[in-house]
Amino acid sequence: MGLKNCSGCGKLMLDNPRGICPDCYAQEEQDELAIVEFLREKKRSSVEDIHKATGVKYKTIMGMIQEKRILSDMEVTYPCEMCGTAILQGRLCGSCNKGILDQIKKSEQARQVPDTLPKQTGMHTGFFKK
Repeated sequence: MGLKNCSGCGKLMLDNPRGICPDCYAQEEQDELAIVEFLREKKRSSVEDIHKATGVKYKTIMGMIQEKRILSDMEVTYPCEMCGTAILQGRLCGSCNKGILDQIKKSEQARQVPDTLPKQTGMHTGFFKK
């Protein structure tokens, strides 16, 4: 195991699978307990509500949601990364997701070359055409 900087606080530490030092890990555990206690009382909450009630950083809460460390029977809403609409899962709301898929379909259709071009056979068939 080598030395590395903690991704949480930047302190020098021994490299480990978590990527954070023991102090940051202990803080993360406390944050998780605070969030769970809050969500037991109020199962439907937004990330902003959790942040205000517990003092846990927004980034930490979002990380826990993405790692699925918050129980699935609790409804925690957070903003869509494109438009900010409150969502329960994923990174984008349904309408933004549909918009991206539509753009992909349009670009794929624009790239397709029509098969209506005349096919030439033989060598040098287009040299002396007028």
